[in-house]
Amino acid sequence: MKITKFLISSFVLLGLFGLSSSFGQEIGFSYSSGDHSGKGCIVSVDIVMDAQGKQVSTTDIVMESSMTYVDFVPNKSLFPYYFPPVVRSNGLIHIVGFTALPEQVIIGSGTIGTLYFKASDTDPDASIRLYFLGSGNTTDTNLSFGGVDQLQKVNQAYFVMDQSPCTHEAAVISG
Repeated sequence: MKITKFLISSFVLLGLFGLSSSFGQEIGFSYSSGDHSGKGCIVSVDIVMDAQGKQVSTTDIVMESSMTYVDFVPNKSLFPYYFPPVVRSNGLIHIVGFTALPEQVIIGSGTIGTLYFKASDTDPDASIRLYFLGSGNTTDTNLSFGGVDQLQKVNQAYFVMDQSPCTHEAAVISG
């Protein structure tokens, strides 16, 4: 009987810990992953976050893309301040958004900003991917509070443009 109670208690605790970790903070793109037409187009991509009710004061967005980075338009109603985006020599794009003071927090969800890329006419694999190594790693995409990485997962974090030619001046990918 004691073994049965122990096993039941263990499964209940495992279930509770499993559920709590599945509701972690996340960052992703605002559309479904997959193929999208628009070879040669300017493509806009929204970056969205969900703090899942936890406190956030800073975000680091790190991406890699075979497309040419054009611009980033931040949503300053979510994070009011941003450092200018940096395109590193290894091709990674790094964007940092933050609140004015560490005690100012964000606990909701919303659009961090919109990225613009130019898809090459000749690139057979025009793609973009959020760079995420795992929770607690501070060299990748993250949401943080007090300098501690809070991000648990990225969602809808990759897409590849298909080979269709651009049929209009701007192809907007939305979810």
